[in-house]
Amino acid sequence: MADRGGRQMRDANDDLDREAWISDDFVAGVIDSDADKQAAVTELEGAGIASSDIRVFTGPEGSEEIGRVGGTGLKGVLLRAAADYVGNAKHLTDKHKEEAALGHHVVIIPVESEEAAQQAHQILAAHGAHDVHERMGGSFQTDVEGAA
Repeated sequence: MADRGGRQMRDANDDLDREAWISDDFVAGVIDSDADKQAAVTELEGAGIASSDIRVFTGPEGSEEIGRVGGTGLKGVLLRAAADYVGNAKHLTDKHKEEAALGHHVVIIPVESEEAAQQAHQILAAHGAHDVHERMGGSFQTDVEGAA
């Protein structure tokens, strides 16, 4: 885990079960500055989201990792293929990979309900997030209301 001002937060270099972590619903968005990213993470934690659940992908390593979200094994490949088949997941993944490679911060938050998704959107929007999307029930929605 990476140290972020005395707090621990998972980043793209952590070793965790990626297939289990991102197999459900989530909200993702891009935040350009370090200060805005840290403020968003602090507010997400204040809203009750565990710091260990908040993922931030930045730089070339983060860009590569985004391409493997869902897992590197057969299950991960199948999850990504299914998502590509039913929607615009590949376009969204490619956009986030590009943003991370540019040094921007791609923040991904797992959510358990539409209410939690809206809260995550509002927090990201308050900190200048763009290219925000969510996956709820296997469907992707881009730039939903409440996100910048």
